[in-house]
Amino acid sequence: MSSNQLIQQRLIVISAYACIICLGITAIWLSFSDTPSATKLLGGLTCAITFAAFIGTLLYLRKGTAEQAQTAGHLVIGISCTALLFGLYMTGGPGDSPADSLLVLVPVMAFFLAGGNGGWGWTVLALCAYGFLAGLNLNGHQFPDHLQGSHEIIEAVFLFYAVLITASFAYMYEKLYRRQLKARFKEQKKFEYLALHDPLTGLANRQLFNETLDAALARADRDEYSSALLMLDLDHFKPINDLHGHQVGDAILQHVAESLRKAIRGSDLAARLGGDEFAVILERVKHSDIALVADKILTTVNTTLQFSISGGVEVTCSIGVAISKPGEGIEQSGLLYEQADSALYKAKLKRNTWCFVNDNEKQPTNPDISQTINQQQGVKGNAPSKTAEKSAVSKANT
Repeated sequence: MSSNQLIQQRLIVISAYACIICLGITAIWLSFSDTPSATKLLGGLTCAITFAAFIGTLLYLRKGTAEQAQTAGHLVIGISCTALLFGLYMTGGPGDSPADSLLVLVPVMAFFLAGGNGGWGWTVLALCAYGFLAGLNLNGHQFPDHLQGSHEIIEAVFLFYAVLITASFAYMYEKLYRRQLKARFKEQKKFEYLALHDPLTGLANRQLFNETLDAALARADRDEYSSALLMLDLDHFKPINDLHGHQVGDAILQHVAESLRKAIRGSDLAARLGGDEFAVILERVKHSDIALVADKILTTVNTTLQFSISGGVEVTCSIGVAISKPGEGIEQSGLLYEQADSALYKAKLKRNTWCFVNDNEKQPTNPDISQTINQQQGVKGNAPSKTAEKSAVSKANT
């Protein structure tokens, strides 16, 4: 059910309850007034029919669907218009009846409950009916006036009716306005999210990645700490995609995205830059943390995914690591990207491992960090797994 349909249903229910309350007051007044018995009988019959119609409308909305709210709205407007015209006729006719000014509620209700076309239709219909009664009055027709001497009471009833209906519509209009603002804000947030995130994996896209990397390097330069950039590429993804189809390829990319979310902290950023290329930005990391995160990513990504048609598909990845040098600001973002890309190239020669650019191969970023990473890489990263060896042999055979 949409917000507009929900608001429309509530408006109809409030209008129906307000009309029932006012008709109940009118029925009680008719019962205890000094009006002739024939008028009491006619008034009581009108109130009973109107009561039954309003109760039916409420039950109709309670058990019906949201699309039926428009029909119920027309029913409420028609009953209210008929009751007001009847009251106008029985209390002196146009110009003399205290219900004269109350007819303005008909177009108000109509435009709220039935929309633009329905509002104009009911407004024209009410004006035609009022014009017909006014024509009778000009031709000398004598309207019954059973409220003579009791106009103050009935005017109080009509005033209560007008205030209740007007306040109800004002309240619901405010609710509708707030709901529309909330829906518009949610829609705007949705478009902003789609503009900065990859639709397949839900990770950040290249635009958000570049903005976040610049901001992270600026913070690192200001607070004098190091950040790390990890570039990740899937091993043998193109043959898998060509052999098993894009559905399997999409499922693998989604698996990698979920693995990255599990491997990094909430303050870090994982992004899909395009194809099977991913990147991770790590802020405020110690020397050993970088190796731990890289190993964790390899562990979580490395798995065999089962598919009903394709069977088991082995998934591994390669990672290139680059570390920022405090004091160089966002100007080093391009150099950092090149270093990570160069390290990724080294890692892809071995498969299913991570690598860091050595100082003698690339301009050093931080000698202490470089030494720590290289030492841990010598223990973990330089020994390709059996899975990687099998993949290399398989690739050589093909």
